[in-house]
Amino acid sequence: MMEALQRKQIIRGIKAQEIHNAKEFRAKVLDADKHAQADITPYLKIPALRPIIKTFTNDENGDFGKWASNPQVLAMLKQAKQLLDDGHMTQEELLRAFQGELEATAQKDDKGQTQAKAPKVMRLAMEELVSALNEHLTERRRGNDFYRRGQMDQAMHHYTRAKSIVDLVAGMGKSDQEEIDKNKVSVLLNIAAVHMEQGEHAAACSSCTAALALDPKNVKGLVRRAQCHIARHEQKGALADLEAVEELDPQNVKAAVLRKKLSRTAVQGKESESAVCARMFDNSLQPC
Repeated sequence: MMEALQRKQIIRGIKAQEIHNAKEFRAKVLDADKHAQADITPYLKIPALRPIIKTFTNDENGDFGKWASNPQVLAMLKQAKQLLDDGHMTQEELLRAFQGELEATAQKDDKGQTQAKAPKVMRLAMEELVSALNEHLTERRRGNDFYRRGQMDQAMHHYTRAKSIVDLVAGMGKSDQEEIDKNKVSVLLNIAAVHMEQGEHAAACSSCTAALALDPKNVKGLVRRAQCHIARHEQKGALADLEAVEELDPQNVKAAVLRKKLSRTAVQGKESESAVCARMFDNSLQPC
């Protein structure tokens, strides 16, 4: 009698947890942008793919949309769906095929429950890497088209998709990885340009810094970050970046213009400080 009661309590507890997990997953899907929702919806209807998609909610930054709209991830899901539709695999076989990867990437949370990690970086052979980088370039070109038209939200959407591809892949060798990093630097600077157009100079500065971490001598990144520093009245940071540009590219016209602007700002700042001090001194001589 007691065992039967305990069993019922356990079953109720499991069902309550499943309902809670389902609600949490639904909330994260609905929090993603409309593009991510539209991209992932066809695959949510397939029971064998749902456990894979649920792993996207475990991104360390809580960014479900990054995975749900990633072209490389979507291509994998599309291929899996095609295998099912063509009858090459049953849903059970497909789930078993993915199960090893899910178990390999599983981790324990603080309560000892198994949580699946977001997909890891995929190390690709040359042919697959070329395909991934072609997708990346296609997204970047679309972003460039929208940027030239002044449609910054759409440009950012495509730049973000392009970045998500190079964030997900790794090369088999040094030269492959260098090519990935080169494209990653370019798209980070594209994203920085959009942030600058939208007046988001702190975010733009962060994107430039991420690009320069991969390529410290990137002149475009240094100039762009100097512009952000100037916009944020961070003279020291701007000066350091412009001095670095002068060493790397002494004839850089944009850096020279920014250097003059920085000098004028510094002079104006000193004149303003002097005026404030003078007023304070004059006021101190007034009778109480």
